[in-house]
Amino acid sequence: MVSISGVRGVIGDGLTPFEIVRFTSAFAEFCGGGQIMIGRDTRVHSQFIAQIVSGTLLAMGYDVVDVGVCPMSSMLGFAPPQPFNLRLNIQIPKVG
Repeated sequence: MVSISGVRGVIGDGLTPFEIVRFTSAFAEFCGGGQIMIGRDTRVHSQFIAQIVSGTLLAMGYDVVDVGVCPMSSMLGFAPPQPFNLRLNIQIPKVG
């Protein structure tokens, strides 16, 4: 499911590595270059997804800052707005 708050799905059932790369690539094109900070939650598949996201962004020429496990509210205050274009926090609501 795609909504204003993000992409949600069940790993392996609609949310595949291909889909993660596809959404990450679209997000990166929207950003237009620079640095992107990513963080994740503590759920089982979050690290797996963070690695796919990070690899995709690196392949597209972005400077990726991976802060590891970090709630979105903390990421918002983690670094000054510049030089980061956007902050990406990976939250996986359901694993199937």
